[in-house]
Amino acid sequence: MVLGKHMAQLAEATVSRDGAVHADRVIGTLDSGYCVAPGTQLIVRRTGYRHHGIYVGYGRVIHYVRRTRYPEGLIEEVSIVEFSRGSAVRVGRPPDGASRGQNIVLRARSRLGERRYDVVRKQL
Repeated sequence: MVLGKHMAQLAEATVSRDGAVHADRVIGTLDSGYCVAPGTQLIVRRTGYRHHGIYVGYGRVIHYVRRTRYPEGLIEEVSIVEFSRGSAVRVGRPPDGASRGQNIVLRARSRLGERRYDVVRKQL
């Protein structure tokens, strides 16, 4: 499955008395009939390895950029399209509940810009 082609956000919403709709909280993303919750692991195949990222909502992924682009590596947030580079995106393990997913997203966001990532010792 390739994510990012037909994306829609799923949200909890309230409707005011005048009929205005307000999205209170995004709870997932719908892509070609499949719901991806924030905090879900995404995987793409690269030459010689599988690349992992964390889906953080709104069609965005946090992942580690290899040392070939940045000498010390880099953890960055990109669109699903940028993350996939045109390859199929496999949806990995979803979080155990919405609060666990939000904790995963918060932890990943706290590491944005980090340049000392060690692929052997640390997990995003």
